[in-house]
Amino acid sequence: MPVKEDIALAYQSYYTHRENHQPPPDTWRHRLARKAGQGYLAFRYGYAERMHLPSRKWLGVLVFFNPGLRADLDFSVFYLPVAPRQQLLEVGCGNGKMLKRMQELGWEVQGIDIDPEAVVIAKDKGLKVIRGELSDQHFPEDHFDAVVMSHVIEHVLNPIDFMRECHRILKSGGKLVLITPNSKGWGHFLYAEAWFPLDPPRHVQIFSPSTLHSLAQEGDFTTRRVFTTVRNANGAFLASWSIYRSGEYNMGSLQPWNRRLLARGMQFIEWLLLQVFPQAGEEVVMVAEK
Repeated sequence: MPVKEDIALAYQSYYTHRENHQPPPDTWRHRLARKAGQGYLAFRYGYAERMHLPSRKWLGVLVFFNPGLRADLDFSVFYLPVAPRQQLLEVGCGNGKMLKRMQELGWEVQGIDIDPEAVVIAKDKGLKVIRGELSDQHFPEDHFDAVVMSHVIEHVLNPIDFMRECHRILKSGGKLVLITPNSKGWGHFLYAEAWFPLDPPRHVQIFSPSTLHSLAQEGDFTTRRVFTTVRNANGAFLASWSIYRSGEYNMGSLQPWNRRLLARGMQFIEWLLLQVFPQAGEEVVMVAEK
C-alpha cells in the first residue's frame, strides 16, 4: 500500500490534467442528442435548463431507450435532483468539468483535489477549488447540502475516517453521493487482473455494493440507495482489452472504430445482464444521508 507522502507522485501525468478545448460536434445527430439529454434531465431530475420548448422535455423520453446515454446523463448530475442555491462540495473535482456543470444547473459549488495541475485548470473556469485533502481543510460542521465524488474513494488510504469527515461537514439530511468501480461487476469477472479500474498503485482498494454499504454504516450514514450502472462500461472494456493483449493502455488513445463498436455492444450486453443480476454493472453508486 502506498504511503501518504508518495501519493502525489502517482498523479504526475494523470488524466485530470487534460482539458478538451474542442467545441462539441454540431451535426444534426449531436444536436438532437443534446436536446434529448436536456429533456431527460428536466423530466427525471427537474433541471429545466434552456427548456424553452415543452416538446424538448418529451424528447427526453427517447433517452430511456439508450442505456449508455441514460447512464451518462444520470452521472452528469451526480444522481441529484434540482436544488437551486444549495451548497455542494465535490471531492476529487479534477479539472472542474462536472463542478462547472453543477454550477450552471443552479448549485453553489466548491471543489477540492490533490492534483495541482488539475486545480489550476479548474480555477481557470472561475471555480472555487482548493488543493489538498479533505481532512486538512477544516470545513465547518453541518455546512454542505451535498458532498459528491466520482472515482475517489478507491484512492483513499483511510476510507472510514474519510467518511466520518464527510458526515461531519454535511447538514442534517444532507446527501453523500459516491461513485466508484464495482469489484463485483461483469468487467472484473471477464478480465480479472487485466481489468482497467484496478489501476495500481493509484487505486488502493476496490469496493462492491455490500462493502460500500458497510462503509456508510461505519461513517454513521443512512444508506438510501446502492446500485450499479453501465456508465463508461464501453471505455473500461476497451482499456481492459488493451491491457489483456499488450499489458498496457494509453489513456486517451484513439481505438479502431470496430473495437469501439464492439465495446458498445459489450456495454449493452452488460445492461441486459443488469436486468437479471443487479450487481453486474461497471460502476457502483451509493446515495447516503446524514
